[in-house]
Amino acid sequence: MGIGGFIVSGGSGKNVLIRAIGPTLTRFGIDPADVLADPTLELHGPAGFTTVLNNNWRTTQQAAIQATGIPPTNDLESAIVATLLPGQYTAIVKGNGGTTGIGLVEVYDLEQADGKLANISTRAFCGVGGSIVIAGFMLGNNAGDDSVVVRGLGPSLTAAGVTSVLANPTLELRNSDGTLQISNNDWQDSPSQAALITGAGLAPSSNLESAIAASLPPGLYTVLLAGLNNTTGNGLVEVYDRGAAGGGPAPTPTPTPPGGTPTPAPSPSPGVSPSPVPSPSPGATLTPTPPPASPTPSPIAGDCVENFDGPPPTLPTGWTAELPEGDPPTWETSSGTPDGGNGNNAFVDNQDGISEKRLISRNITVNSAASVLSFRNNYITEYDPPPAEVFWDGYVLDVSTDGGATWNDIIAAGGTCTSGCYTGELTGTANNPLAGRQAWCGDSGGYINTVINLPASLNGQTIKVRFDMGTDEALARPGVHLDVLTITNAACP
Repeated sequence: MGIGGFIVSGGSGKNVLIRAIGPTLTRFGIDPADVLADPTLELHGPAGFTTVLNNNWRTTQQAAIQATGIPPTNDLESAIVATLLPGQYTAIVKGNGGTTGIGLVEVYDLEQADGKLANISTRAFCGVGGSIVIAGFMLGNNAGDDSVVVRGLGPSLTAAGVTSVLANPTLELRNSDGTLQISNNDWQDSPSQAALITGAGLAPSSNLESAIAASLPPGLYTVLLAGLNNTTGNGLVEVYDRGAAGGGPAPTPTPTPPGGTPTPAPSPSPGVSPSPVPSPSPGATLTPTPPPASPTPSPIAGDCVENFDGPPPTLPTGWTAELPEGDPPTWETSSGTPDGGNGNNAFVDNQDGISEKRLISRNITVNSAASVLSFRNNYITEYDPPPAEVFWDGYVLDVSTDGGATWNDIIAAGGTCTSGCYTGELTGTANNPLAGRQAWCGDSGGYINTVINLPASLNGQTIKVRFDMGTDEALARPGVHLDVLTITNAACP
């Protein structure tokens, strides 16, 4: 059982998505034999709240979950969409039929209206090496830095009835590159840190517990909870979002849910280095303020926007298609499978046979170090699901800063994906030209939002982007549809 807690604050309801992930974790290096094969999800709330249950996400709220843009990628995984009044909530992940394995519980803030996820937490058994507790969180849509307090608790959990607690927890806070930002053993080790933590009203009750106060820019972060000198036990990670740097009073600390110890302890990916996307973690991906419900930035003056709404099959002005290998057609404008029921989109087939098909943009001038690329993304490519899970066909996104002479993968170039990210590594077994690359492959379940923070190094440069589709020796699938590509703070005359 895995337990994740969170607090909704503010004066009105907050729309959230909660996911329980298991089979998909194999894409992040978790052994298929170790994952939670069929996770179930329970959402508990304050007095008067009706508990919400879900086994497989398509069974009850499929349309609402798909509309968020981030549905689970496996039909056996669970999800709940709910509008929650201010209060304390607990998400519990279990294995269907009493099964066990490594699972992930995630909480996403779907809107930027009044109210926020002020606190999120996860409790799990903390082992050693690859079995320490890892929690991820994202700060987004802020004009500046956010003040956060992160706590790693152990001894104080006994007051809530938890046994075999982590006697002396330690914390590390790392950014999306895995770079250590700050670490702590005992929360009073640094007088200046202790003063900030105490001033926020979040001083741990045990001197052996850990806490970190930090001001962080928008981005992805990972918290590592471990036991000093490789000790083990049940621990709790909490993240408090206190708002803009120097923010006001913190919410009341989340009460630790009583009851059994969440076991087995999920393991992170080998080496426990955080990935640019939220890493599989034992307990929860803590997500105070991301906007997955509508992460596609609204087009405004100063944005580059392409809707692919010209007459099929002609591509927009300045856009070109290449066919280095395979059978025509390559990328083209299509009226099939429209997003939202109307308009056209860019389409490429998943052909039966080896091919590489490229869609190249016109010139785009990036005018900010904080520009964001987003698009609507709908794909069904050749793919074998778990437990074998083989990614046969798929496509990637590249960027060029020299007019198309050379290209680099957008993530390898320094971009950070925050929603609708690559799903797996293309196999070379059947001679896919893009073998060995991370790509979008499998079944997206309809249109989803893909959002990528562009590298700051592209500020002031003229770039091109390229969608590159690769297929192997056999078997066709429907293919890929793209729509409403937007780059904020950019020009594409």
